[in-house]
Amino acid sequence: MTKLLLLITVLFITGCNELTGGSTGASKLLNDFELVGTNGLLHKETLGSVGDDTGVDLVFSLPEDGSNLTLHVFCQKNLKQGINIIFTRLSGKVLIYVTHDDLGGSVLKEFTPDGFSHLSFSVDVHNGESPTHVLVWPSSVTPKDGVSAFMNSEKFPFPLDEGGFNFPEWELNNIKGKNIYWGLTLSGAKLQAANLTPVYFRH
Repeated sequence: MTKLLLLITVLFITGCNELTGGSTGASKLLNDFELVGTNGLLHKETLGSVGDDTGVDLVFSLPEDGSNLTLHVFCQKNLKQGINIIFTRLSGKVLIYVTHDDLGGSVLKEFTPDGFSHLSFSVDVHNGESPTHVLVWPSSVTPKDGVSAFMNSEKFPFPLDEGGFNFPEWELNNIKGKNIYWGLTLSGAKLQAANLTPVYFRH
């Protein structure tokens, strides 16, 4: 719980930073995105149907402690009411949270990377399932399936002392993304690539 409170504080502080191409690496990608607020990016490519599943490949860096990137999937145009996957650097680790605006908690996994300048992840968001099924892999992992996933929402709960909540809260609220848009929020992170892919894991 302490880690969750610390993350909220970090997000509040870094979220005030202005989004600029020079500081985030987003300048090369801005043709694909529309700016939302001061640090949000809405991708111009939609996800088709709200009942679809999608994969997303991400490459980014987290240069400083407290820098973070949030992937919003099946969200509204304002990046709200979607499935949020947050990657944040804290105390030499990368913390990964899966959240939704309808819940007050989040689910955490953490790991210590070899470095922070080239972080590469593959994400599956199965919004056609009830509740939405989220899987996250380091991009180098093969094969990508439910067993090899670094984070798999069907393996909740994570221990509450890691800042997580019990799986029944996700399931009983039937958490799902609400629309067909996707995008990113960057706070100190530098984006190198963000691409839709077919889902990696079918079951």
